[in-house]
Amino acid sequence: MGARFLLMISLAYYLSPGDVGIFTLMYASTTLGILLLGARFDVYSTRAICASERTNAAVIIRDQAVFHLLIYLAVLPLMMVLFWTHLLPSHLIAWFYVLLILEHVGQECNRLFVALSQPLRATFVFFIRSGAWAVVLIPAMVLVPSFRNLQAVWTMWAVGGFACLVCSAGWMRSLGWRVALKERIDWSWIKRGLKPSVAYTIAIGATLLTSTVDRYFLQATWSNDYVGVYGFYSNLTNFVPTFAETGIISILLPALLSSTAKGNWGVYRQTLAKMTKGVLVIVLAASVFSIGLTPIILKLVDKDPIYGQYLPAFVILVISAVLATLSAIPSNALYANHKDREIAKWSVISLVVSLGFYATLAPPFGIYGVCFGSLAASATLLIGKLLEARKMHVPSE
Repeated sequence: MGARFLLMISLAYYLSPGDVGIFTLMYASTTLGILLLGARFDVYSTRAICASERTNAAVIIRDQAVFHLLIYLAVLPLMMVLFWTHLLPSHLIAWFYVLLILEHVGQECNRLFVALSQPLRATFVFFIRSGAWAVVLIPAMVLVPSFRNLQAVWTMWAVGGFACLVCSAGWMRSLGWRVALKERIDWSWIKRGLKPSVAYTIAIGATLLTSTVDRYFLQATWSNDYVGVYGFYSNLTNFVPTFAETGIISILLPALLSSTAKGNWGVYRQTLAKMTKGVLVIVLAASVFSIGLTPIILKLVDKDPIYGQYLPAFVILVISAVLATLSAIPSNALYANHKDREIAKWSVISLVVSLGFYATLAPPFGIYGVCFGSLAASATLLIGKLLEARKMHVPSE
């Protein structure tokens, strides 16, 4: 996160707000594309690995890979709509598909390490994919003027994604691939995974649309410059959910799923309590850090005054990020207890709320309009999932 944090500062300093806007749209589009390619099948496979449903985790991973290959054939051509509608410039088609595939495979590797109870490896490959390349790019931009362009950003992003795959492949060598490759593909297991995957695709898709379509509304009603400013502030708030996810949730989630599968409700309650306390502490610390550091950052990028003009919008986005991160606590409790429909329902409701705010407030108020839309969506998500979690019956022992 520190690397991505510095990357956004470097982009804001060396590139125009319009170029930062294109980077923001590219990042948002790949994030949305990752969801479509993954179809959240990892929800099903993670439960299977944590519950030890099959003796060899490599068999589960192989069957999951088969599922994703089929999805690739259907989804990748459809992603051209981003270029047909001019949401992204046509000269970025090749880069978009390269980055999209690398990001998706890297994210699935990250999730598999979490399911295998290897959180340090999961965090490390996440760093390689999301931050290490920025560590190399930032000094290059400072020292070499020819690196101060989006072409250099796309190149280093791709290098980071490829390095992530190499490390992941090396660490997964010992999972028993010889046995997995000899066994037949379990089509019935893949078919059973479609139901929870569809529910979670709807849920996460609604959540991702909430946090990506705001950029498209802003581009359509204002300009790429304002998308760049909004993306700059939005990236600064990523400290909050990312620290909670990598520092607490990814470590405790396997234990939460395992205790639920085994009916060990005492351990389940203890794990959920640890997750709640840890997320609250990290949310508070990350929020204070983000708000305290932002005025200093604005002084570094003050060559373009448009960034400093929208500082109050950043405070709104921090509050929104806090609420969205806190919603992960009841969401994981629902997930562990297979309440996928409830998660999907409130994610869709949250999306509808955000779309109403974006459509109504973005044209007249621009950045502030989409900020309030994000805040309303996060509040809806938190309240809805808390209500569902309170309804859930968990045995005393």
